[in-house]
Amino acid sequence: MNEVWTGIEPLSRSRAKLYFDYPSRIRSYKWWWFFGILTVWGTFGIMLIVWAIISKKKINKECPRDQEMEAEYARVADELEAEALMASSFGEDDLTRETDVVWGPDIHTYDKFCPYRSRKGADDDRYRGNQRAILVILYGDNRIMSAQTTYAIETGESHNILTKEFFYKDIVGVKTSLTEFSLDTTGGYSIKVPLALSDQKKEEFLKKNVGKEFLEESGDMDLANAAVRNVRSMLQDKEG
Repeated sequence: MNEVWTGIEPLSRSRAKLYFDYPSRIRSYKWWWFFGILTVWGTFGIMLIVWAIISKKKINKECPRDQEMEAEYARVADELEAEALMASSFGEDDLTRETDVVWGPDIHTYDKFCPYRSRKGADDDRYRGNQRAILVILYGDNRIMSAQTTYAIETGESHNILTKEFFYKDIVGVKTSLTEFSLDTTGGYSIKVPLALSDQKKEEFLKKNVGKEFLEESGDMDLANAAVRNVRSMLQDKEG
């Protein structure tokens, strides 16, 4: 397990929500500050300016940084790894290499339990959504264990948690495309993680949210490709 994130306290729901509220909150404070300058009500105008400045400083202090949001997602991945081990037939000592994490924007359930929204990070300039599909892949000597979920960072809830264990000989393919990571096994079972929003899903979102700005988060293609290489490497080792 990733020792960096082990034991880190979960990000509070209020701070996670503030992260996505932050751009609109800052805009509103700027308007109040501007209104305070223009007002002819003397003391009232000064009070508005002071209130806007104090409020802005407060949310600047409370709003989590981009790296804190990523730390929260990493913490959830660690919990998934622990859950996968509990559900598997092998323990942590049986793992033969580092666990892979594959993630991407959730594109299936944004309107069921938490309205999807996103914003551009202030530090890393990356678009970051309030929901994320997360997959962990654990490597044993003869089999792979996976666990995946959709995590809503504003509510702190993990949805559709699924664990699966299968032998290497049952894997028939693993690959990435521009929009998806997929691992296919015999019998037609597949593990899939969206890496980007398809045109169809974009259209569905915009139809349900007319006039709403959509800033698309993209999954980490480097992590997905690393997982593909690792799975293929294990398969080659077993065939050798």
